[in-house]
Amino acid sequence: MRVIKHVVILLGALAFSASVSCSGGGVGGLDGGGVGDLASGGIGGSGIAVGTVTAFGSIFVDGVKYKITGDTTITIDGEPGKEERDLAVGQVVTVKWKTDTDGNLLAESVEFDDNLEGPVSIEPDTGELIVLGQKVLVDELTQFAVGPLATGKFENQTDVSEGNILEVSGFEDADGRISATFIRKKADNSDDFLSGDEDKQFEVQGTVDEAPDGGIFTINNNSLRVDASGLDISDFEKGVLVQVKGVEVKSDDFDGTTLSATAIEIEEEDLGGVAGEKVELEGIVTRIDKSNQILVEFFVDRQRVRTDVNTKVFENGTPASISRIKENVKLEVEGELDKSGLVSAHKVFIRKPSQVKIEAIAQQVNLNDSTVTLLGIPVTVNDLTQLDDDRDDDGADAERRFGLERIELGDYLQVRGFEDEDPTGEVSVIATKLERDDPPEDPDEAVSLRGAIKSVEDDSFVILGVTIQTNAATDFERFASLDDLSVGSLVEVKGSLISEKTLLAVEVKLKIKND
Repeated sequence: MRVIKHVVILLGALAFSASVSCSGGGVGGLDGGGVGDLASGGIGGSGIAVGTVTAFGSIFVDGVKYKITGDTTITIDGEPGKEERDLAVGQVVTVKWKTDTDGNLLAESVEFDDNLEGPVSIEPDTGELIVLGQKVLVDELTQFAVGPLATGKFENQTDVSEGNILEVSGFEDADGRISATFIRKKADNSDDFLSGDEDKQFEVQGTVDEAPDGGIFTINNNSLRVDASGLDISDFEKGVLVQVKGVEVKSDDFDGTTLSATAIEIEEEDLGGVAGEKVELEGIVTRIDKSNQILVEFFVDRQRVRTDVNTKVFENGTPASISRIKENVKLEVEGELDKSGLVSAHKVFIRKPSQVKIEAIAQQVNLNDSTVTLLGIPVTVNDLTQLDDDRDDDGADAERRFGLERIELGDYLQVRGFEDEDPTGEVSVIATKLERDDPPEDPDEAVSLRGAIKSVEDDSFVILGVTIQTNAATDFERFASLDDLSVGSLVEVKGSLISEKTLLAVEVKLKIKND
């Protein structure tokens, strides 16, 4: 956890009656999507929430609303006195809250600290992003933003260029990579970023690999060398969690990047709360310490969590075994702190990958059911759905207040989510992310659809209840013909509608693991 314990070195000489709609059936509501005890109202007390910002209007973290008042302290990268508008959807924040007499969750403080800030390099063979020696993973839920010194389009990973200065927020996984929930391009290059402001520095967090030798040490499994020459790091030892600020330099005797440190802070590795406080914690399982049929003791980031016989585990709204808790699984924990600082888990919600993609115009909006229909597919927007408005003609305030009630028929929407397992056979989707954007200029790519194949015919197939028609002009990627596809294959289609539920495919791409 990014809670500062104490500052070791400052500057070197050189250098809950929350407003949520809990839907039934275990989707995005109680016992389903991860909005549980905190949102039940009238609970009293206080707590800590660590998770992704999903919306504004006060602040929503993992679907739970925390009311921002005049007494709320908002701190960004160690600087207090910030405002709600300085935060963004996708950032991982820590909220300390208490309840008022009506059961509302009041944010006492909101803190955001990025994981990384520095120049990016791009692996030529894989396209992987590496910032200050650390791999950064991008997925369907990663939010992209642009800073004041950056130029050009920046909407997805393909817009990242070698040397861009990136600010990354996300969750560390078991392999030491950062699964990015938010990436902002701060500047086009290091010179633009560092010039004219002596306070600007690169930042990285990591664990010290070995005790420093002559002011030099490495972090994050030798992925970055830190040169702290001239600074007092006598109390540093192996395993200490540090945040380093400095200026990147190249070194002939180290195969990688060296950071010339101007400031180093030792950080707490847990939440730092008090016994009895309620906790909502989102992240990735980084380590399993103990595991049997009734108990799992594991770490989310560096926070220790323990289940017991009373812990309820859910996977996509369905009760699941605790054996589903494994390394690199993304989940959310609800529980409370004990005297040792461990989180005793009451509920664990395992998150489903967002394999479904729909990009099309809104055909119908139903506020009563919290659904919007695209391609005849009802899409449910719930408390955990990340909401973003990227349309060019909308102001900043409208973008931050974007929600289902602001969608109009004909709006071009981009949805990421997963197929709801409806026992009646009706096809529907649960949205994990919904964006409004300007439609593409090419009419042949006005519609995009990704999902698992339900059936295959000679020249067509069905995904999510939509018939995909192919012809001689359709481009097949990673397969030669429809004979190579089977039920369950994951495909992505671009094309145009020729009837209400039929899409003429311009391109069909077979998706593979890690796409």
